[in-house]
Amino acid sequence: MMVSKSCFSFILLLLQLLANPSLASSNSISYEKIAKLHKRGKYEKVLEQIKLIESNRFGKDGRLKYSYRNDVQYYHFKLSSRILLNKIGSWKESIGLYNRLLILDSTKQFATQEAYHKLNQQIRGLLATSLARNQLDVTRLMVNALARQGDTVSAYRKVYPTLETLPMACKGALAEFLKGYDYTFIDKKALAVKKQATISKQAWELSKDYSYDFEKARAIYIWIVNNIIYDYTYRIYDGETTFKKGTGVCSGFSYLFKLMGEEAGLKINRITGMANNGQKTDHHAWNSIHFGEGTFLLDCTWASCVKEKTDFYYLVTEKELSKTHKAEK
Repeated sequence: MMVSKSCFSFILLLLQLLANPSLASSNSISYEKIAKLHKRGKYEKVLEQIKLIESNRFGKDGRLKYSYRNDVQYYHFKLSSRILLNKIGSWKESIGLYNRLLILDSTKQFATQEAYHKLNQQIRGLLATSLARNQLDVTRLMVNALARQGDTVSAYRKVYPTLETLPMACKGALAEFLKGYDYTFIDKKALAVKKQATISKQAWELSKDYSYDFEKARAIYIWIVNNIIYDYTYRIYDGETTFKKGTGVCSGFSYLFKLMGEEAGLKINRITGMANNGQKTDHHAWNSIHFGEGTFLLDCTWASCVKEKTDFYYLVTEKELSKTHKAEK
């Protein structure tokens, strides 16, 4: 009797399943026992069973036997048991579980339960603290969870700012937005602006077409970086002469940016201290600028001397710049 190739393959697969039953349940986990324990209020036992599932998801050969990434029951039983036991643990992890549950629970069979209402209220209470501490990652997890429940809290705009809501953004989101902004158009226009008779007129020509302070600052910064060269005679220290001669030391660069920025209505300070360029440590001067809830640093001098680092030295955080720059107390 002849056996077809497809029939032979089926028999072979059946023999493999009989030899290794775990293959039959390759992407399915039974939650029947866990559901019964959960219903009886045995939440510690539920977490024990969940832990067992997590530890057994890989076979002896190291291959994944099953994944619970798309298993809504896994997230429900694990998270709700934690909530009901008041054992939230890591808030970042728990809110991550909550977000995943909300994504998977399209029928709202779990997310509408009382335990999650309690969690929702706790998240609201934590938002203000996480924002004040500039904990961007966990705050985003929180507002994502609330938004998935249909609540567009004001904190959403603080961590996902648009151009219009930028002034209210938290520092981390603001820094992220400003660093990722496309400055191509601003840079091109700034480079096309010719030198004017005075600092005031130069600032006006560079900033007049922009509504936002960070755009004005960028135009001024780009013009200085590309039109002022370093004074290796070490004679020009002030902003006025630096502008007039087109050259100056770091002090001249920083004074010039401050003068031009203030003409455009920007909040700018000069910072003096020490900086190490990889060869030596020497006295140096750079600037700070204030936008919304954040204060950022920029170094026109170093950007001018190392053009490929222009973007890096524009709106640098203190943490980033501290690797080479140390301000005086």
